[in-house]
Amino acid sequence: MTAVAVETRQARIVPALGRLATFVLVVAVLWGAWEGYKWLWETMGWTWPFVVDDTTMPHIHDILNAFREPITAGGPALIHPLLDAAWFTAKEALAGFALGAIFGFALAVVLVHSRLLERGLLPYVVASQTVPILAIAPMVVIGLGSKGVEGWKAVSVLAAYLTFFPVAINSLRGLKSADPRAFELMDSYAASSWSVLWRLRVPASLPYLFTALKISATAAVIGPRSTSRDGARRGRRLDPGADEVVPHGRDGAREHRPRGRAARVRLADRPLGLREVDAPADHRRPRHAELGHDPREPALLLMDEPFGALDEMTRERLNLELLGIWEKAESTIVFVTHSIPEAVFLSTRVVVMSPRPGRISETIEVDLPYPRNAMTHEEPRFFELVTAVREALAAGHGGRAARDTAPAAEER
Repeated sequence: MTAVAVETRQARIVPALGRLATFVLVVAVLWGAWEGYKWLWETMGWTWPFVVDDTTMPHIHDILNAFREPITAGGPALIHPLLDAAWFTAKEALAGFALGAIFGFALAVVLVHSRLLERGLLPYVVASQTVPILAIAPMVVIGLGSKGVEGWKAVSVLAAYLTFFPVAINSLRGLKSADPRAFELMDSYAASSWSVLWRLRVPASLPYLFTALKISATAAVIGPRSTSRDGARRGRRLDPGADEVVPHGRDGAREHRPRGRAARVRLADRPLGLREVDAPADHRRPRHAELGHDPREPALLLMDEPFGALDEMTRERLNLELLGIWEKAESTIVFVTHSIPEAVFLSTRVVVMSPRPGRISETIEVDLPYPRNAMTHEEPRFFELVTAVREALAAGHGGRAARDTAPAAEER
């Protein structure tokens, strides 16, 4: 008996070690192929099909080390937000998978006991899968959001929508697949429908059910991924029932915003202390309010690094577009930028900020004439103002970012 037990244990260990060795070998071969390709292309200077360098093809060990490095100064290592985001998506997929599997199997049980319901509902079950997920995702997320359902729960409903169909169809087929002679035997025992279901139909359907679950496990991830950039995930969710934008996070905390334009104007008046001057005799809206434009109009716009990721030519073109919009809108724009030339070109004054806590260290008036165009960058006065801002930054906090206030409201 002991010899047989040892042989059985060895028969299990040897294949497992073989699979492990195969896995390690495949990883080593892929690692070597990556590094060999990188070394050969860099040594020979080849650029086809793409230029090989540490950006396009970093070393494998550099990629692995990057997971331990923080994404921001003093922040957590990269692996932590990645795992956190992966768990968030997995939570949505698991909830949707469980919900869809339960609903699909329950629907199959109902249909197998009623021929009329099967003929009436099954075509609609099939037709439901012809609607693209991207078409119904906004409706589901916004509709459930208006009822107070959290964003991740609404996305789980989408995962359930993709999961229930394979489970329902395969389970229905499996529940009908039992041997007819087994049904006759259960009838001879005068078994109830419940006994027939759990003792005969369900065991016969298990191969079909597990096949469906294997298919649905993949489909359940499509729902969360199809809405991964949608506002319902973690950022902002549109609440159409309340006509408001409600920010919320994983803890479900909600911040209610005022409903309607008039309520938003009243909220803006309080912190800014805006109040209208005496209205003209013809009761037209006043051109100005104290400290800014009429609060019923978007008098103040905040733009935080809108062009920071663009190339220089595109940035200059959009700067010209922004000036044209400003001239038509007659609004005050607070424009935050790390580019000193952009700050000087756009603004009537540049406000230089100090390090934390941020304080206004210097205000530089920009007296460049309007309208400004591409030739403004070549004027001597433009270079003088750029130098003045750079010196103010160096004196204040060693070359950190400048914050500039774009053209203020003017009477036209």
